[in-house]
Amino acid sequence: MCSMEATRKTNALEWLRRECRVLTGIEEKIAWGHPTFHVGGRTIAAFEVFHGRPSIAVLADPDRQEFLVEHFGLFKTPYSGRHGWVSAWVDVPAPWALIQSLLAEAHKCAAARPRRAIPSASEKSSRSVKSSRGRRLP
Repeated sequence: MCSMEATRKTNALEWLRRECRVLTGIEEKIAWGHPTFHVGGRTIAAFEVFHGRPSIAVLADPDRQEFLVEHFGLFKTPYSGRHGWVSAWVDVPAPWALIQSLLAEAHKCAAARPRRAIPSASEKSSRSVKSSRGRRLP
């Protein structure tokens, strides 16, 4: 990777970190091998390198995903695009204001939704599991 590419990658990640720091309750974690940003236990953004290119992925309203892809040059995020996620390449001029707006929307939605209760150990052990043949296992 040439130094300009490394600079773009670092600058984009630092930009994402700065934008997330101003949102309340954001935590940065490494998940799936790259930095992810969470609020209320929900992932709302990620920085990732896909096919050698840096990108920022943001959770968007699934009903708006096609519009964002068709009109703003974003793309469906690999692996999680079916849930509304959109991504932007950040090694070329990126739609920074749009990404910032999407981050704010994702933060607002995630912060407003109550976190799902995590089952206790006794609840987990009392649940039965289906076998691959559809039978319940003890």
